[in-house]
Amino acid sequence: MAESKLNKSSSAYVAIQERAAMSLPFVQYIVQLSGQKNLFQSIKEGDWVLVVNEVHIVLGIGRVYRQRSDLNSTTLYFDKYQKAEVPVTSSLPAKGQISRSEWTAFSEAVPSLFGKTLAEVPLIGINKEHKDTDAVYVRELLQLAVTDDLLGPANGPVEQIFDMSVRDRYLVCNGQVKQDTFLDLFLMELTLKL
Repeated sequence: MAESKLNKSSSAYVAIQERAAMSLPFVQYIVQLSGQKNLFQSIKEGDWVLVVNEVHIVLGIGRVYRQRSDLNSTTLYFDKYQKAEVPVTSSLPAKGQISRSEWTAFSEAVPSLFGKTLAEVPLIGINKEHKDTDAVYVRELLQLAVTDDLLGPANGPVEQIFDMSVRDRYLVCNGQVKQDTFLDLFLMELTLKL
């Protein structure tokens, strides 16, 4: 995964975290946007998001790890995150819920806002002060990834599957686990215990 993030060019965004989203669990590591995933299809894994509140006070910066959507919203999950230590207003323009920022201006603004470069932004789970919260968040990410990949729909509620059947794509079809996949999972678990 690290290689794929190094090989592609990242994009930069400024997102406004709405007050209503502040009640979500792990709010510091996610951004919730109103609308389905197809509205935000330009945002990819490895892109950077500067998170500001409604009056453009910087809350933090994160690197996009995963996107999930339902019928009403899309949530961006971060794998790297730096919280803003002091309240400072962002000079980067933000229009609507999220807007693309010019990469050079974005990367030059980060050190003045956080005292760190993008390369120095820590992975979630490294900070000893928030280790318990971070561990729960990482487990939540793992559970979401496994649920999406095994049960579907992995790309949101309007996913279309091409070049294969739903039975080939997902582990569970019509509420029944495929027999050969269940046996493979059982053998994998048994192997891990040995």
